[in-house]
Amino acid sequence: MLSPYRVLDLTTERGLLCGQMLADLGADVIKVEPPGGSLARRLGPFVGDEPHPERSLVWWAYNRNKRGITLDLEQGEGQQLLRRLAAHADFLIESDAPGTLAARRLGPADLAAVNSRLIYISISPFGQTGPKAHDAASDLATEARFATAEGRRAHQDALDEHDAAWSRRQDAHAAERALQARGVPASAVQNSRDLLADPQLAARGHFVRLTHPTRGSTMVEGSRFRLSRTPAQMPTAAPTLGRDTADVLRSLLGYGDARIAELEAAGVLA
Repeated sequence: MLSPYRVLDLTTERGLLCGQMLADLGADVIKVEPPGGSLARRLGPFVGDEPHPERSLVWWAYNRNKRGITLDLEQGEGQQLLRRLAAHADFLIESDAPGTLAARRLGPADLAAVNSRLIYISISPFGQTGPKAHDAASDLATEARFATAEGRRAHQDALDEHDAAWSRRQDAHAAERALQARGVPASAVQNSRDLLADPQLAARGHFVRLTHPTRGSTMVEGSRFRLSRTPAQMPTAAPTLGRDTADVLRSLLGYGDARIAELEAAGVLA
């Protein structure tokens, strides 16, 4: 299905699934890793319970059907090689912190100068803009005994008790700010009213207002995707029951009013 297309996959563990899905559909997906290998190779479980970059089941699962190359994007030559590859690609997928690749002159505008038809996809926890764009999305690490995955598993009950005791004394949003300031991915549990007032969602234009035939003006979620050249169209309200039946039958099937009335009378369209 996607065999004519080539994809450069620069994602971390946060975005590997995207490239995997494209590869499964036939795209030529080229996984780009640093010379030491992607950190995702160090994620367990491992074959035979033996930690090794080539034995990670996470890596195996999310990178099937891909080709793989190593490229040091910290070096100018590595950056230039990526630009050359981008000239022959249809898509580029990345999941670094916002602005990371742009600082290396590998951002959307930079690569558009090399390949104007390249579709540049950025995956991040909170989008590329807004006050929370740079918020953390990594593992929890507090006391020394909780600083590693093994330590957290060995002291899970103590960790839960520690977190619960601390959380009970905090205002939810103050706790979120304190944890994020320390690089801990945390967010207050929000109700609908909180979400409508959330500064990150507001900055991203997440909610849009539309007119509903029975509720009047109402707020709904907009598109979760931001495409630069083909932005999502404004949503319309969900149809009331049978709203477009007659129009569809006329425009697609050529039915006239008499035939539609017959179907209505027979209960076919009810």
